[in-house]
Amino acid sequence: MRCPLENWESYVVRNAVSLERFGISSYAFTRKDALSAINFLYLQTTPLLGGDVYVIDGDCLTPEYANWSCEQIEGELLREFSLRSLAATKAYIETYPTPQLEHGTIVFDFTI
Repeated sequence: MRCPLENWESYVVRNAVSLERFGISSYAFTRKDALSAINFLYLQTTPLLGGDVYVIDGDCLTPEYANWSCEQIEGELLREFSLRSLAATKAYIETYPTPQLEHGTIVFDFTI
């Protein structure tokens, strides 16, 4: 059986945008792909610790100075934490305002 994080890494490479060209060793998802990724993580029972929001416009990456985080509560089971953190992430992404951009795309970078 494969490790869930190995499956996650493959999922990310297939569905996210690399931020490597901007000097960040990470990947980010569009809003639609971020919500799909959350569903993938629900199946894996993998918690999300939080993330950052950026705008990609061609060769420019601009931070939105917006982020979210979720910490495990003392005594909370991993499964409970996973479900709570994923629900919080989903709510954050669904309610994140869509800025009026002439160009560019909002992306969400996850921290696992």
